[in-house]
Amino acid sequence: LGGEPRRVEAAVALLRDYGAAVAPEAVLARMPPDAPISQLAPVAEALLGRSSQRRREAQMLRAMEKARSVQLHATMLSRRAGRTVITPETLCSVCSSRIGTADFAAAPGGEVWHVACAGHAAADIRRA
Repeated sequence: LGGEPRRVEAAVALLRDYGAAVAPEAVLARMPPDAPISQLAPVAEALLGRSSQRRREAQMLRAMEKARSVQLHATMLSRRAGRTVITPETLCSVCSSRIGTADFAAAPGGEVWHVACAGHAAADIRRA
């Protein structure tokens, strides 16, 4: 019975000094059930503070990941929404004829070609 207060004091000191490296649940589980709350209060406050800090850090990481995802999505949409302007001088990248008023396809890099030429080019690629 005389060793109980020393065990509590040692456990509190252990948690206070090495709380970040020691599993506090394991130490608290070995505490006697009649340990005075007044001795455990500072340790409990520190543990709760660390738990709150970890929760805030996790929330910040999730917020940063979401912001990055939104930014990436916006970049992707802006690139997808690029405009292709066809002028009377615009040439087909496959046959080098003017596009004119014919149906055309456009690549994100600004390359344009007749729809028929695109079909022929795709067939040539498949055969190769």
